Parts: sequence; C-alpha cells; structure tokens
Amino acid sequence: LARNSELHKQLQCREWQLRETCENIAPPCFRTLVVGGAHTLFDLSGTLAEAFGWSIAQYNYRSGQGTIIPGSYFVTSDGLTVGGARHKPCLLERKVKVVHLFPTTNDWAVWKLGDWSFNIQVDGITKYKHGKLPMPRCVDGERSLLPLTICPTPQALKEVHKLLADPTHPRHQEMLEHTTLSENTAYNPDQFDMNLLNTTFKGDRQLQLWVSANTSKEEYNQIVCNCLRRPFFID
Repeated sequence: LARNSELHKQLQCREWQLRETCENIAPPCFRTLVVGGAHTLFDLSGTLAEAFGWSIAQYNYRSGQGTIIPGSYFVTSDGLTVGGARHKPCLLERKVKVVHLFPTTNDWAVWKLGDWSFNIQVDGITKYKHGKLPMPRCVDGERSLLPLTICPTPQALKEVHKLLADPTHPRHQEMLEHTTLSENTAYNPDQFDMNLLNTTFKGDRQLQLWVSANTSKEEYNQIVCNCLRRPFFID
C-alpha cells in the first residue's frame, strides 16, 4: 500500500464512486456510493453497513455466551487483508484510506462480514469542489437485506425469502410478522429507498449494542467509543 505521498495528498481531494454488490444472494443486491478519498477503511466499513441497513455495532459486539463475533475486513486486489479485529479496529483500518485502497479505477476489493461477502469496484473518481470531507451519499441501488439481528447469515436470508414467497407455507405468516421492520411496513427484498438512505447518512443515528452481562463498565465505554468514532453514527 506504499504510494507516492504527494499524489495521495492530491487524490484525497477527490471522490470515489464505488459499486458494492452482495455475492451471496440472487438477484444481486447492490449499492453505488460516493465517498471521499480521505475516508479510512474504518469509516468505509461503517458506511457500507449503513448502506445495507445494518449496524456494525450489532454484529461486532453482540455476545453469545462470552464469544464476540469478529468484525468486518477488506481483502484488497493485492491480496492484503485489512481489519477483522474482535474488539476494536486495527491500526491499518485507521491509517489506510480509500485513496490507498483504490488508487485507480482498475483497483477493486472485497468487503467481508461474517459469511457475507461484497465485491467493491470503482465506477469513477472525480474532484469535489469544497475542502471539507464530504459525507457519503448513495446514487444508485437495488434490492434490500434484513438487519443482521434477524438474518445474521446469507443462508438465513435465503430461508426467509423462501418462506415469504410461499403463502401456503405454515410459517409464512409468522415470518411475515417477524420481518416487519416498522409499523405497517413489511419487508420487501425487491424494494430500496435511496432517499431514505441519504437522509440517514445526513441525520442523527442511534446506537444499539448487545453486550455480555459480564462486560465491565470500562469495556462497555470502550465499545461505545469505538462505535461512535464511525462517521455514519455522527456527523
């Protein structure tokens, strides 16, 4: 990842249009996001989670009998793995930026979170007008996923889709109620509200954590601090 520092200084004033496609389901679910070159991979992982309707904190820090599920990580086109820390981001996640990961439009990466896998390709690189690091925004997308608290794995999501598509199945109504995300709003895998996502990127976020009953106050505070450093939780 060692690159020319002066070139990177110039590239950090540019925006990357990235297309992220979920490899695990068909038809594909994808998002096209525009992010600043100075965003770190730690920032980018939070933005990706938000784009697909997930909370990274719900996945990284949810405890099951004392076992914390490992975090997300990137695999670069050079074969380098960045991330995957169990409790807090690794040094590379804090240091490596979008400009390092995708110096040209020919570069690509894979973002992994548990059994989920997303291909990331560069659609374009443009210069942004203002010196302030821009907030992420979505410019395109199709289909939607369920929160990880409902479907923690791709296989679980496939099973949900199967039950929802068969009104005659004995568990159809049960699954319909279980996947209702808000009052009178049933889950539809074919729908995606881009305006709502962009509003979420700009607005206030809520943080929801699952921690073990044995978690100390100091450990809990550290977890919250790690999460709140993500720009998708605060502007």
